[in-house]
Amino acid sequence: MILVASSTACAGLPSDRDLVASAIRARGGALARASRVSELHVYRGLEGVWRWRISYRRPDQLLVSILTDGDDQHYLSDGVWLRTFVGGLPVAREPLGGTDFESWVRWTALSYLDALEDPERILWSEVDPSRVDPPAVRGLLARWRDDPRAEYRLEFDRRARLVRARGPVAIPGMGTGTLTATFSDHRRVGRFLLPFGIRYELDGRALLDERVQELVPDDPRLTPATFREAP
Repeated sequence: MILVASSTACAGLPSDRDLVASAIRARGGALARASRVSELHVYRGLEGVWRWRISYRRPDQLLVSILTDGDDQHYLSDGVWLRTFVGGLPVAREPLGGTDFESWVRWTALSYLDALEDPERILWSEVDPSRVDPPAVRGLLARWRDDPRAEYRLEFDRRARLVRARGPVAIPGMGTGTLTATFSDHRRVGRFLLPFGIRYELDGRALLDERVQELVPDDPRLTPATFREAP
């Protein structure tokens, strides 16, 4: 069932010192899995208007389907292997570690916030509020323990909503570099408050605008098999 609702406000600036817990609570709680289908306006690489489907299951399972007029492209991570399909046909299978797609898996995990609560995998620290750009008022820097050179920055507004994320990402067909995502149009979907608008820049240049059309938090259709088998 697809739930879509109008924009709404959230609670005020959190008073406790745990930024991650505050942001997860403000969002509506833990989010173990989610899927969305979006329309994209792409300005670099595969220019034009098209769609993608992104499905995520904590901690590192990700399915990205790029939906085109031709054969759809599917990238599947089950946390160990990366599988690539064109249409329904498998074209590649390789260990996830060290691939470009691993950066997208990690980006997605951080943007869903819950991964930040696993200190065995991720280290994070809050940044000086004076160094955070509006509309954000608080921010953090996160690093994966097995790749401390890759630094990600997440920024939150006065209502503890994630409004900006930045870090190293490689996106198939679009490029590799420092990706900045600006989240907007937060809406209630069941008990969750989630963004329906995302603007992406790659190395400071406009990359694409995403408008979410369908969004299913805690999607029961997302099982481990979803991230291993052809969509």
